[in-house]
Amino acid sequence: MEVIQGGVTAPRGFLAGAARCGLKKEGYDLGIILTERPAQAAAMFTTNQIVAAPIVLSRVAIKRGEMRAVVVNSGNANACTGERGYENARTMAEVAASSLGISPDEVFVASTGIIGEQLPMEKIVSGIKDAAKDLWPEIQSGHAFAQAISTTDTFIKEIAVKTKAGGHVIT
Repeated sequence: MEVIQGGVTAPRGFLAGAARCGLKKEGYDLGIILTERPAQAAAMFTTNQIVAAPIVLSRVAIKRGEMRAVVVNSGNANACTGERGYENARTMAEVAASSLGISPDEVFVASTGIIGEQLPMEKIVSGIKDAAKDLWPEIQSGHAFAQAISTTDTFIKEIAVKTKAGGHVIT
């Protein structure tokens, strides 16, 4: 396996974007990844008894096996927020889908940050629309996405690798 330059946009067909919507004091706080065509998806979820609304929504979505997009906000976990939190997660998927021209069933939702506070949906909706307008395959777009999903991290966490599998080089 060879480590290469880049992050989520290193594989061909993956686009990313980020926006500043005011959930954190500074920097990007909302990111989107989009695949140019449906992609097989897999996920690992928490084993905790208490789960955030985006996890409840995304556990259902992942069962379909194919996804096109991921929308993630940082600064607010949308956890312990009840039915309103679940509706907010659904709204995130719907706004992302509408902005990207895909089905809400193809959007995975995640949130990270403070627990127990409702999402400021006006800011979230604006951020999703802004990020969706500026999706690119460049390394910088993937790096902006990685910045957007960080919370208390002391550095941006991203990596890209190439390896051979089944006689093919994959990234």
